[in-house]
Amino acid sequence: LMYREADIFILPSINEGMPLSLVEAMASGLAVIATDLPSLDRLVEDGTNGYRVATRDSRSIAAAIVRYLEGGPGLSTKHGEASRTRALLFRWSETARQYSGLYARICHA
Repeated sequence: LMYREADIFILPSINEGMPLSLVEAMASGLAVIATDLPSLDRLVEDGTNGYRVATRDSRSIAAAIVRYLEGGPGLSTKHGEASRTRALLFRWSETARQYSGLYARICHA
């Protein structure tokens, strides 16, 4: 419910694996701002579905927020649509399919 009321989602983490909150926000169609952690490479593509910002740098987070404010609602809508599409790659059914393929390759190797 809270995702529906938001315009963007910000994940200012200093360490992450696969954050469910970020995937949920993306699936809800939110544009995202996330720190530039290697584990988030598959989730946030800078300038496509959100912005990557420097870790421990509040100024870079603020600058990304300003980019959305200056870009108007069209920019966050565009990024939100891209987020929703990207989040589909991380559905349980897709994850299970990928693991199944991996196990099949390992067992037949």
